[in-house]
Amino acid sequence: MRVAALFTYPIKSCYRNEQQAVTVEPWGFAGDRRWVVVDAGELKQITQRELPALGRIIPTETKQGLRLA
Repeated sequence: MRVAALFTYPIKSCYRNEQQAVTVEPWGFAGDRRWVVVDAGELKQITQRELPALGRIIPTETKQGLRLA
């Protein structure tokens, strides 16, 4: 078996980050899908099914947290 590419998605439904290496934790890759976008009123999860534009948000991990572009 050969791993061709590794990706993490810090925010569920947003753009992916390519990784050279990952740490595998019992619940998955470190930093993968640890954040989710929610509706401000009902705190209901919003995905690309409801809002396709989420896929264009690029999260970048920094020492302070996440930077969104």
